[in-house]
Amino acid sequence: MILSLKPPSNDKQDSADVDDYVDPTMNQLNLASVLQDNAALAELSAYLDIQNKGNLLKFWMNADSFKSFGQVVSHEYLANDALQIVNLHFGSDAKEPVTIPNYMLEKLIKNIDINPTPNVFADVQAEVFEMLEHDVWPGFIKTEAYKRLGIQPLVRSESNSNQEIISQITILRG
Repeated sequence: MILSLKPPSNDKQDSADVDDYVDPTMNQLNLASVLQDNAALAELSAYLDIQNKGNLLKFWMNADSFKSFGQVVSHEYLANDALQIVNLHFGSDAKEPVTIPNYMLEKLIKNIDINPTPNVFADVQAEVFEMLEHDVWPGFIKTEAYKRLGIQPLVRSESNSNQEIISQITILRG
């Protein structure tokens, strides 16, 4: 069966197109959902390591953990932990370097010094998410690893009189 990205027409001559229609907006995982799914996250992490971009994901995860952990610790501990993350990813001797604009790093350090909150990394985390989404995601969705996640297309059913889209998305965990 050949799947088409062309939307079905109302013309009876194109009934085969109705049968094989794939809705391109509904048959893919997005980056945000992968970051919340352990099996999918493992596949993305392996891909990023091969691409020498694993540090982006490591920072994103550190910032995400900091956000939840920061709710239960003292102000001083929060500042120290935030500076450790900065030194790990953004310092001149960073072991897992991530490149962000200088103004963003300066703002981050200032916010840590003045008033570190659990959301102190929010702007930088959003920047790194954009990097992942624009620089990495297009390549990842073409990999066998992404295909192994078990995405199946949405198709229109000819037997459905309203021709509603029937969801057949299944994410296999295994």
